[in-house]
Amino acid sequence: MVTLQLSDVGAYYGKKLAVSGVSTPPIEAGEIVAVIGPNAAGKSTLFKRIAGLLKGPGEVQVSQSGKGKKAIGYMPQDTSANAVLSVYESILLARKQGSSWSVDDSDLQYIDRVMDALNIAPIAFNDLGALSGGQRQLVSVAQTLVREPDIMLMDEPTSALDLYRQVEVLSFM
Repeated sequence: MVTLQLSDVGAYYGKKLAVSGVSTPPIEAGEIVAVIGPNAAGKSTLFKRIAGLLKGPGEVQVSQSGKGKKAIGYMPQDTSANAVLSVYESILLARKQGSSWSVDDSDLQYIDRVMDALNIAPIAFNDLGALSGGQRQLVSVAQTLVREPDIMLMDEPTSALDLYRQVEVLSFM
């Protein structure tokens, strides 16, 4: 079973300690945990620290999955995209990130299932730059899901979605 535990974790932006002293009990596989607080409280910074994108004091402990999957998948709050890729290409790249670039039928079938579940299959061949904010958000959710991480850190995964899509995405997870 995969667990995540934070012990006195902090995060630096440059030389400034932006977050400090965050500790949790072990968070077990299958648990859903929300990080809440006012704007600029450090929630996104904490997620970046857990994902390994920022340095800081303390310890982020992730038990080994033993499945060969990426332990932590991180979806940032900012879903803007300036790459000249289609929706499908961007999701395929996310699927193959950190593994062999060889694509097989199981990769394509999994991507298709995730896109169908999020109702984004109709925009599969649209350019990322031409999408609305809500569509980009759904693509970002798909990119995180197709990596099949043991732990998903999703920074405001439904903020650009209408209420119907919010419920749909949250029930899918």
